[in-house]
Amino acid sequence: MDITGYDWRARRLKSLEYFKSSDASKAGNFFKENNITYIYLIKELDNLEVNELPLSKIFENKEAVIYQID
Repeated sequence: MDITGYDWRARRLKSLEYFKSSDASKAGNFFKENNITYIYLIKELDNLEVNELPLSKIFENKEAVIYQID
């Protein structure tokens, strides 16, 4: 991604801040501001409190979970 000029480092930092936050309203804004429509998580790291977030689980297997932003 470096050779394409995509600013992935800034986006990664924003994503890490999101996962450290517990504010559900902040999460909804984060999704909208960053045009995020899906979240793919490795199963062992899936610790999202889905009940408080605008997410729907659309796929799950033993290794991963995919959520769609509502």
